[in-house]
Parts: sequence; structure tokens; C-alpha cells
Amino acid sequence: MKIINISIVLSIILQMFLPLNSFAQNEKMNSSSRMFEKKIEPSMFPSGTDNLKNKTKMQLLFFPDYNGMIEFLVEPSFCGAYGLRITISNNQYILEAKQIYNWKEVRDSLRAVYPLKIINGYDPQNKLMSREAIAEIAEYNTKQLGEIKKVAPLKYKLEEDSISISSNMANLLYRLYVDLIENYSNKGVPVKILDGEYVTFRCVVDDEVWNFSISNPSGNFRRLADICEEMAKEVFKDKEKIIETEYIKQLEELLKIRNNEFDYRQFR
Repeated sequence: MKIINISIVLSIILQMFLPLNSFAQNEKMNSSSRMFEKKIEPSMFPSGTDNLKNKTKMQLLFFPDYNGMIEFLVEPSFCGAYGLRITISNNQYILEAKQIYNWKEVRDSLRAVYPLKIINGYDPQNKLMSREAIAEIAEYNTKQLGEIKKVAPLKYKLEEDSISISSNMANLLYRLYVDLIENYSNKGVPVKILDGEYVTFRCVVDDEVWNFSISNPSGNFRRLADICEEMAKEVFKDKEKIIETEYIKQLEELLKIRNNEFDYRQFR
């Protein structure tokens, strides 16, 4: 008997229980708009320690000790999280790449402890399932997924490598982080996406720490995320160095796009 993917089940549930007034907003829906969260806080506490208060459990797993010049974290739906951080040590720029290597093992073990209920797509009885029964399954699965999300970071194990990079590439990345986070503008009602990846960009700006998280980034954030993802993967592949020329070219092109967009806004 064929089983419907859990994402489809959740989609059906959402459609059945969506408030009626939400349909009035459909005209404002924007396929490029995403759910996001932007937080700006002091970078340090009065005690002189780095402010890590708004980091999630996953961010603390990857970057538990202090705020880097920039931090990048990707949490995909169907594989292990990975990311990178750039720090400065003895006037050298260090790129740290990290990834979870036991994601499947943890997922399988937690599925056994916190099983989810699913709907059999071709079972005639399920076609007559009441809203109450579907709501009960949704509530049960939400609770189980919450427990999995809470426990999983405690079981994950990280692989990490670090390399030295040029100040040019580090500063290009930093400029784009600051520009994109500062000037991000959400247009229209975000579309609902049940899976994909959740991406966090974090950087220190003067005496502030900026934290920007977004589901399935698009546009310039998508371009920046792709560059950072490739950097992290190349560090694990080579483990000694990365070929910076191509990344610098891509970063400069993205910066040029941003400058052109700024000029366009100025003279509209």
C-alpha cells in the first residue's frame, strides 16, 4: 500500500484548517517571499562575554563559544546540517567548516523512539476520516516532531576542518552579509513551504550582532547561500585550501548586482 509523504499529509491538514480570512490575502501572495526572522542585539554582555543568547540549539552546537566575523548555517530537511564561520586570529582570517556526520543514524534512532502517524493514501476508509481525527494526528505528530527537534542536537556529532583565507574574500563576504541583512525587504505574503532548508546568516557589526534566518532563501540571499555552501563543501573535499579566485569572482558579481539595485532605487 502506497504511503503519502508526511509533507503532503501536513499540507492537507493546513488546507483544511486554514482560517477563512487568509484566502482574502491570496492576491498578495508572493512566490519569492519567505518566512524569516531578523534579530539585532548588543554583541557583548556587560560582563565582557559574547552575546550568544539568541542562538538556537543548532547554532550553539556548531558555534558554541563566541560570535564569528560571519557565521553561516544550513539546516536541510533531509540531510545533516552544515555551515561555516570566519574568525580572525593573529591577523589571519580562518574559515571553519563544520557538518553533522551521523544525521541518518540519529534520525533513524529517534524515529523508533518518537514514531509519527501517517495517512495511507489509497485506504478508502481514510477518505472518510473526520476533521477531528486528522486534527488529532496533526497534534500527535507536532508533539513528536517537537521532541525529536529537542533531543536530536544532543546526539549529533560534528566533523570540522579549518583553512586560512585571504582578507579580500573574507571582507567581500562580510560586506554582502551586512548589506543583505540590513536592506532585506519582505514583499507580499510569504508562501508556505513545508520542507527544504532553513538558513541562518549571522555577523557582528560594530557593537551589534545581526542574526538573520530564512526558510528556502531566494534571490540574492539564495546566491550568497550557494556560494557559502560550496565553500564549506570544498573545505571538506580538499581539507587544506580552496581555490579563491572563482569565489571572489562570484562575490564581486553579487556585490555589483547589489550596487546596481541600489542605484536603481535611488533614481526611481
